[in-house]
Amino acid sequence: MNLIPIPAGRFTMGSPASERGSQEDEVLHKVDLTQDFHMGTTEVTEHQWAMVMEEPFRTEVVEIRDPETKRLVKKEERQIKNPKLDSQLPVTGISWGKAVEFCKRLGKLPEEKKEGRRYRLPTESEWEYACRAGTSSAFSHGDDVAGLNEFAWHSGNSSNSKTITMPVAQKQANAWGLYDMHGNVAEWCNDYYGDYAEDLVSNPTGPKKLSSPKRVVRGGTIASKASQCRSGWRSQANPASGTTLTGFRVALVNELATGFPSSGLESVVNGIGQRLIKIPEGRFQMGSTTGKSYEKPLHNVVISKSYFIADTEVTQEQWMLIMNTDPWRGKDHVTEGVDYPATYVSWEVAVDYCQRLSAMPEEKAAGRMYRLPTEAEWEYACRSGQTTDFTFGSIEFALDEHAWYTANSNRTPEEVRLKLPNSWGLFDMHGNVAEWCADGFDANAYSLRRKEVKDPFVEMGTERVNRGGSWRVIAGDCRSSRRGVNLPDFRGDSLGFRVCMQSNRKDE
Repeated sequence: MNLIPIPAGRFTMGSPASERGSQEDEVLHKVDLTQDFHMGTTEVTEHQWAMVMEEPFRTEVVEIRDPETKRLVKKEERQIKNPKLDSQLPVTGISWGKAVEFCKRLGKLPEEKKEGRRYRLPTESEWEYACRAGTSSAFSHGDDVAGLNEFAWHSGNSSNSKTITMPVAQKQANAWGLYDMHGNVAEWCNDYYGDYAEDLVSNPTGPKKLSSPKRVVRGGTIASKASQCRSGWRSQANPASGTTLTGFRVALVNELATGFPSSGLESVVNGIGQRLIKIPEGRFQMGSTTGKSYEKPLHNVVISKSYFIADTEVTQEQWMLIMNTDPWRGKDHVTEGVDYPATYVSWEVAVDYCQRLSAMPEEKAAGRMYRLPTEAEWEYACRSGQTTDFTFGSIEFALDEHAWYTANSNRTPEEVRLKLPNSWGLFDMHGNVAEWCADGFDANAYSLRRKEVKDPFVEMGTERVNRGGSWRVIAGDCRSSRRGVNLPDFRGDSLGFRVCMQSNRKDE
């Protein structure tokens, strides 16, 4: 699979009303893409799909018989090749979810994982930016409809086929080396479909408030008329469906980037491979107006100092590197693996983990001190500047893309980083496993905060707070403000933690 580097930059997204075929939802606006990325030069082919998602080769036992007597002479094992391996047709009929799964599986291949490559669907803005390749015309080659024949398969040169596609890269590439951006098959993007902004936006990832559960589809098809092959043309589709003329292409980011897209925040990777995001100081409203009584009232909180927080829960591998134990071994509702969260970990032992990590020579030399986040720090990081029930909005049906919870889990925690992160680059803040915080639990703590409070922390309490929901709970219990509580020696199958870090080094 060839991927082309796409440089960061600013462009005008959408189309002017004067452009032939322009739609009302193609409002012109400026977009800044602040991080370089790579994009597949073609749509994913049936060959590439078979290599990642299917069995490329299978062993078949063949009976060898005497041609005259028909008696069995011997049996031979033969390698049978998947016929798709010879196909350079774009894979079609793929749902949005299956396209996302392909990206994840591709990134887990040993060579890709070794090189730190993570794949995903492009955002709608990334797709249009790459399609335009520095142009502002209707097509990447200009405004001339007649010239489209050299760059795309569409209804004007393909007998208006509704089922048959053409092999990839048979037409000319755009100026950045990308093929079939204007035709052949339409392509899934990551975003939910919604209205564009009217002002300059940076790294947009779709609507904040969802009016529809449909996903964006871009690029014309072999059955599209010329106006539907324009760079600014956009469509939408049910993510659970996959038509014979819908495919996708992949985007690539580096493992050490925040992943989707860049949050623009600083980060460090410590001596055991944990990546921590620097969370800036600031103000936010903590709690809820609609949640449980101990989540009320909504109150103003100041986080007076920046801090670092891990982008995922502590994994089994990270736990064993520090503690050299496996408390989850042989327990119910556990899948063992290096990237699965460490569970059956009490608050007391989680605190011990932080102390031992801080005592490592490399961490001491770097001036890094680890601890559990306070409850306020956890909610502030989870919200990542949002005031809605979830970090992505208030629509529960979108939770599937951000969290593992009772409706989509397999009754066990899942690997970290499989769902979308929040806008500060933090994964699994909603669901998967609940996470210990440093605070003691006080049901009346919020009601005592009549004025704006600075760095609140409940030191005392026989019970300790956990946050974030888990694979065991319903969608409503994965809200940013949700508070859980357990005794500090409790060990459970849906309870883990992530670390917080303060650094005394000025460069961090």
